[in-house]
Amino acid sequence: MDKWFIEWFTSDEYSDVYAHRDEKDALNLVKLIAENIHTPKNSWLLDAACGSGRYLNEFSKLGFQSIGFDLSMPLLKKARETSSKTGNNFSLINADMRNVCINKKFDLILNVFTSFGYFYRDEENFKFINNSSLMIKNSGFFIFDYLNKNYVINNLIKYSQKIVNNKKIEEFREISDGRVIKKMTIGTESGIKEYFESVKLYSPEEIIEGFKSAGYRLVKKFGNYSGDKFDEELSERFIVFFGR
Repeated sequence: MDKWFIEWFTSDEYSDVYAHRDEKDALNLVKLIAENIHTPKNSWLLDAACGSGRYLNEFSKLGFQSIGFDLSMPLLKKARETSSKTGNNFSLINADMRNVCINKKFDLILNVFTSFGYFYRDEENFKFINNSSLMIKNSGFFIFDYLNKNYVINNLIKYSQKIVNNKKIEEFREISDGRVIKKMTIGTESGIKEYFESVKLYSPEEIIEGFKSAGYRLVKKFGNYSGDKFDEELSERFIVFFGR
């Protein structure tokens, strides 16, 4: 199960499970960033684990020169379709965040929608953060959007189900060995399919220390996409703005 993300993010069912993640989340986060971070005109942006390109699309509208990378070819295909449909141009790269190296200095780097903590070794989880110091301008900012460990532990929904596109989706969640694990069973025309998610639960202090070790400084932190103050017990998200 240590490579669950390869099977899951390349599956047809991924978009069904996260169909509720509409453009509203992206718009709110983009607004939050724009209100708190001021970057030069035609700034360069890198979206790490960009998925279907929701954030690339929104930042391209604002005039950013945008590049995104992701391990999933199906999600990159959707991102290309979004670019073609909207006319918002951005570049896409198929890459593993542990090994990505782009010969470019960016004004803004994004790692959002809990695209962190997938691996079992801390060195692997923090590898992109460490490597990003070579890809960001001295005046640049890194936007990190992750789950809030204490909130997840105290409010874990162990079971849920829903119907999306005529598919019954059942989700079973548990905390084990410092990770939040979700097993999904999805009824499809070809039968029942099973997938897993496994994300390391890092505390806010561990995240901040990891970024500081990579040469970043804490600028601001928020507890949701609306920009409310972060509360370690009550906030669903841990959204942090780091500067160089």
